[in-house]
Amino acid sequence: LQGLDSQLSHYAHLRTLDLSYNLLETLPPALPRSLWEILAAGNHLRSLDKKDTAFHWNLKLLDLSYNELEKVVFINNTLLSLRSLNLSYN
Repeated sequence: LQGLDSQLSHYAHLRTLDLSYNLLETLPPALPRSLWEILAAGNHLRSLDKKDTAFHWNLKLLDLSYNELEKVVFINNTLLSLRSLNLSYN
């Protein structure tokens, strides 16, 4: 899997999205705000921009391990529910 379009935004009750071990270079646009977990380990992500996590107040777990991350930017007070952030092996 190399990419996803913005159709995921229509799944308003989706809680977990597992995109691990694909060929993604960016996170899909317009992810549902209902997500509790985003698992995207083992891809080719190079950066996480503030727009990638904006409006994800419900997000509890974000796993971006085993990517190629060089830059990660978060907006203050947008990930208030986040309990686990895995950025290892980048």
